[in-house]
Amino acid sequence: MANQNDNNSSESPKKKASSLRQRDRLPPEWEAWRVLLVALGEALVWVLGPFLVVICLNLVFGNPLSLKGEVWIYLPGFLFLVGLCSVRYLRHSFQVHELRLVDRTEVEALFQWAKPPNGANEETPSATSDALRQLINCLIDEGPSTWTEYRVLPVEQGALELLHADDLIARAYARIEDLKEYDEKMTGADKSYFEDRGDRLKNSIEKLERVKSGPARERATHALRADLSMLLETIADFDKNWAKGSAILSALLIVISFAIPVFLLMGVTPALLESEESLGLGNWAFLGVAGSLTAVLRKLYLENKVEVGISEGKNELSQSMKGAILGLVSGILVFLMLRGGLVRPGPVLPDVKSTCLDEIYLSVFWAFLAGFAFESVFERVQKEKVGESN
Repeated sequence: MANQNDNNSSESPKKKASSLRQRDRLPPEWEAWRVLLVALGEALVWVLGPFLVVICLNLVFGNPLSLKGEVWIYLPGFLFLVGLCSVRYLRHSFQVHELRLVDRTEVEALFQWAKPPNGANEETPSATSDALRQLINCLIDEGPSTWTEYRVLPVEQGALELLHADDLIARAYARIEDLKEYDEKMTGADKSYFEDRGDRLKNSIEKLERVKSGPARERATHALRADLSMLLETIADFDKNWAKGSAILSALLIVISFAIPVFLLMGVTPALLESEESLGLGNWAFLGVAGSLTAVLRKLYLENKVEVGISEGKNELSQSMKGAILGLVSGILVFLMLRGGLVRPGPVLPDVKSTCLDEIYLSVFWAFLAGFAFESVFERVQKEKVGESN
């Protein structure tokens, strides 16, 4: 990030604006196929969601509807998760764009402040003023729905070229104060980087304040303008990655939060139906998935949104998929160990062949615990490997 900012700082405001606009995109469009798939996914969610709740309540209260067979749970459960995943995936780009939009009042205030000739430096070529005026008019014509951090950034960077030294110092101090708003969003590495940028900007301000005139003041003004421009782009990069990470984590948390009770419901169906059947291999597998996803959910709450945005959420998505697979395998493995007699049942361990409700509930507990424990241990091993490699 630092090298990228340093390279961009040497460009003219017009070239910088052009390059940044090319790195960004206009709002995504609702193509016909996307609208159709989202409508289908939402139909599955809003129809099957309440249906699953009704079926669950029916089973909890003794099955007054006299449902027979687990197909009432399995098929709607899978279709509900498919619909939920498709809706979150298809809406992802739109959610990211909405999170990246800068507050309209802030942008309009920036336009009023930056629009030439307000605060213009007489020594600045008129071409810079014309380019900035065209950029502002272009953004106004496009409307607030396009005002993301990258599309607004060139306006403030271009306006810096029009400021006198004293106005530039005032703007730099204002931006340093703005950094305090990012404390809650930052973690160790991000906070250190922003502190370094802030210290560098303060040093540039002090150098400019010490020099009153001559070529030395021009060089100090140029250095402060470059450092402030780099800080602005760093903030824009941070905001973009934070928005992307927030959208990715929000989608994963919602999907997993719904998937856990669905898999639990599919796992305990025989017990709720009271069909005089023990939990089978599939039930143990579903409960193992529910347990492992619970461990994954706990970890996702602690993730750094900026780092998730930088990686496009690939690590988190991979971790969720691996967690589900690991839970599936762990549930099957423990079931086969108990079924095959490798581990004997006792006061604590269940008899997987028994149809007694007490044994079934004990099986539910151990199947869920197996998935949770396997995923937690796997996560700890991965952390140790990463620590050793670093």
